[in-house]
Amino acid sequence: TSLTRGVELTTMVGTLRVRKNRMDLSGTSGYGLTLTSFTGTPPDTGLVANNFVSVRGGGSSLGLYLSTVGGLQVVHNSVLVSGGNTSSYGVYQTGGSGGTVHLQNNIFANTVGGYALFVQTPAAIGTMNRNGYYGEGTVYLAQWGGVACRLLSDLQAASGKEANGVVANPQFTSVTDLHANSPWLDGAGQATAGVTVDIDNQARSGSA
Repeated sequence: TSLTRGVELTTMVGTLRVRKNRMDLSGTSGYGLTLTSFTGTPPDTGLVANNFVSVRGGGSSLGLYLSTVGGLQVVHNSVLVSGGNTSSYGVYQTGGSGGTVHLQNNIFANTVGGYALFVQTPAAIGTMNRNGYYGEGTVYLAQWGGVACRLLSDLQAASGKEANGVVANPQFTSVTDLHANSPWLDGAGQATAGVTVDIDNQARSGSA
């Protein structure tokens, strides 16, 4: 079957907001959320926040696909790949430069043996911290450029980032309801300017 895109946004400049969506892709190979060729214009950079992205089809699938984007904050999202093969990734980033893609306070989980995080182009990544990672049946948790990382400490060493990252089973309520119930992730985040409530419109604390 051909790849299916849950949500695909491409060739954009300026202001972008992708917030409070529940994306569920099942039954086929595909990408949950795809952003390509986007450049955010300061101070109104792009914002992807408070989304649930679940991919539970087959083949090679991606939860979040970022290709040649810049001026983008990706914060407070929960991404789960629970269907597919070992070439499936929680988040896959490629292209771009300038260190203007920021990944913070997200959960990236992959339970089918692939990477939770795959960063093909490290030069595009600015801040990356306080993310939660989880993988099942995988030898490597993440990839940073040409470095395959078995452990969070390997990712920290390769990237110089993710000082406050966490590896833990998020204990999602279900494969489509990505509310995390893990005590290891509770309070592991940090407040993000402009993101004061969660996907349920409940106020975020200073550690969420």
